[in-house]
Amino acid sequence: MGPFSKSSAPAPRDASQAIGAFWRWWRSSAPGLADAIADGILIERASEIAGLVDAIDPGLTWEFGPGTSSEHTFAITAAGNPALRRVARSWLLAAPPADETWAFYDMRQPGPLDNALRVGRGRLVIDDVRVQVERCGNGLDVVVYHPAMKKMPTKVCGEVAFLCLDHALGEESVELWVGSVDYSQKEPKGTIPIGELRRQVDELAAEVRPDGEMGWTMLQGSHNGSPVIVRCLSRLRPIQAPMLDQHVAVSILFDDRTPAGLPGPECLEALQDFEDRLTETLGDAGQPVAIETSDGNRTIHLYVDSATTAVTTIEAAARTWVHSRIEVTTAVDPGWEAVCHFAQ
Repeated sequence: MGPFSKSSAPAPRDASQAIGAFWRWWRSSAPGLADAIADGILIERASEIAGLVDAIDPGLTWEFGPGTSSEHTFAITAAGNPALRRVARSWLLAAPPADETWAFYDMRQPGPLDNALRVGRGRLVIDDVRVQVERCGNGLDVVVYHPAMKKMPTKVCGEVAFLCLDHALGEESVELWVGSVDYSQKEPKGTIPIGELRRQVDELAAEVRPDGEMGWTMLQGSHNGSPVIVRCLSRLRPIQAPMLDQHVAVSILFDDRTPAGLPGPECLEALQDFEDRLTETLGDAGQPVAIETSDGNRTIHLYVDSATTAVTTIEAAARTWVHSRIEVTTAVDPGWEAVCHFAQ
């Protein structure tokens, strides 16, 4: 039976012209920016840079910083907004190669722990921050503490907590491996230096993402008395694939099933073959992130690049499924909200 298809996906915002204008400006301005940093007058260029970044998207943030292999870095980030990660990554993909003077990023990079944040009239040295860490599934829940927080407004404490974690771990690691983030104005029990958190994140990443590839986790539950089995990425976080901003659900009803509503042997083989072909056909344009099975239905949750023909590819693959009813639905979902209830 042919596929049914539904879509609620608007066209993605096209920032390509503004990105092109930014990099044309950069090519002529980069030497002057490096000189302005050396002379301590970079602030004089701030409004010019802000205008160019705002033209790409006014929700983006930008910052300069010291480099490691390059002397300076320049970053444009989505400021934690999943809807803007795609445009920030598009900006980065158009960047020139890093050289001895400049390197470019679309996420905040970790910095030296002896650096300090300016908070009001005071300074907060990152290395003095302590954290309480608790393993939760395949992530870490973190409570941030520093003595200076006793005198900070609660809103400022929350902002400082995230800034400290971004500085210690880098934005990507915080988004991928840290679950809940809280702060305390009184030191919690069992805190460790924030520098030790880097080691714990590295150990967790080695466990959950062996060989650099994200592992898969099996979840089990029940719904209306029927078992539900979900196989999903061990960390379902959109930060790991910023360009994959469109959710596609491929739902397949099957008649060959066990008394528990799970696929029978012949159907299971056909489903697995279909999933493998779908993944291979998509290539870099998309990937499955969760597979949900219950009561005679299997739903393959995929995320794809909305600027490609990935949805058309999936719909064409669905037409090759002749065993039973199949339905394809799509929606723009840069925050991966459709699968967040599976997140570990």
